[in-house]
Amino acid sequence: MSEGDTQQPGWMSRRAFLSSGAAAGAATVALGGTARAGTAPLNDVDAMVLQVAAAGAVFPELFDTHEREPAQERLTAQRVTKARGRVSSPRAQQAERGAQRLLDHKLGGVDTQELLAKIGAIAASASKDELADLTALVAVAAATLSDRIDPEEGQLAGIWIDGLAIMHNNGATPVVGG
Repeated sequence: MSEGDTQQPGWMSRRAFLSSGAAAGAATVALGGTARAGTAPLNDVDAMVLQVAAAGAVFPELFDTHEREPAQERLTAQRVTKARGRVSSPRAQQAERGAQRLLDHKLGGVDTQELLAKIGAIAASASKDELADLTALVAVAAATLSDRIDPEEGQLAGIWIDGLAIMHNNGATPVVGG
């Protein structure tokens, strides 16, 4: 291991950061390219779910769905609808509030690296309720990527958000495509 690859508690290795960028271009194309039937989001909230899902597909490392198609091909409005259909009404409302919070911070359409940094900054100063909303959003975004992820369960989504908040608090910037 080189000096740049050493891991400290609360930090990701440089290698993990750099390896996460391999699919960043694919995720950007999936969100910014010409939409196939059923892929275009129905509204800004769904678009934000897809944007967070695209970030989760490449950070901290390439997301492997263990399913037929790669994660980037699962970034569709139909998949968002399916994931949201698997949650209770209160959980869906939390996810919508989390998406709206990011939209209120003008994060719709920003690049993945900026989105990750801003989620970290928002999470670092968020209240318990705000964190619950962001966690619900990330859980629904993750369930958009994989049917194996339960969007009602928030532990992994919470760890992802906490990691971004820790990075923000320590002055580290998430690197995608480094």
